[in-house]
Amino acid sequence: MKYLLCSPKLFITLSLCLFSKILIGQNNTVFVVSGGDFNAPFYNFTYESNGSSVDFQSTSLKKGNTYIFKGNNISPSHPFKIGEAFQVTSPYATGGPLDQNSAANNQSITVSIPPNYQGVLSYFCTIHSNMVGQFILSEPVISTNQTNQSSFVAIYQLDASHISELSPSPNAITGNFSIVEELNANNDMEIRIRPMVDTGGGNWENLGANYFYLTKPEYLTMASIDSYLASQGIQAINSAGGQVTNFPVYEIQNSADLQ
Repeated sequence: MKYLLCSPKLFITLSLCLFSKILIGQNNTVFVVSGGDFNAPFYNFTYESNGSSVDFQSTSLKKGNTYIFKGNNISPSHPFKIGEAFQVTSPYATGGPLDQNSAANNQSITVSIPPNYQGVLSYFCTIHSNMVGQFILSEPVISTNQTNQSSFVAIYQLDASHISELSPSPNAITGNFSIVEELNANNDMEIRIRPMVDTGGGNWENLGANYFYLTKPEYLTMASIDSYLASQGIQAINSAGGQVTNFPVYEIQNSADLQ
């Protein structure tokens, strides 16, 4: 029986993974678009704040946020636009297209995604219908502020020994985690221990739908989890009076290798 679907087999990084998570989760994040060719993802994307690259084939835009796209050295053969599909505009993407003159002309595209948006957003070359990339859209971050008890999710600081006790994974790490009951592919409830990232303002985000620990047979109920946490004196760090202290952040590589 496989108790762990995606255990972290990973490389330690003290900044890059966390910084990218914080940037993409922030409102008014600015991206710079450059280049343009017929090979996916068709354009180069970077964060304006630090110049690091963005892969929109794996990085999502968060519903409820506003993002700004600026042009820099875009190929004159491949003007850049954002809409619902090729040459289909969206009321939530204004401005553009961006081209080789956009930087000098201070042009940009603003994307404001409603929190309850159910459609799609894509970027495309306005000339070539085969140069289309669809953005991944994710749900708004969970607020774990005490003022919003209805969506409160407890976050725990657990070290590798705690994870080893709770999960059969050989790849236990230290970090911040939520412990939640979720439906699996068979529509059965199971307990998942998810690595979490503090994106600021009392908001936390997990590292992705497929990244979590499953628990040992003796910890298949929340009552058994609560009992263990109590025995170790572990309390939620985002409860009243809790002090948030992040352990080192781990950059998970390929989920296919994390089993």
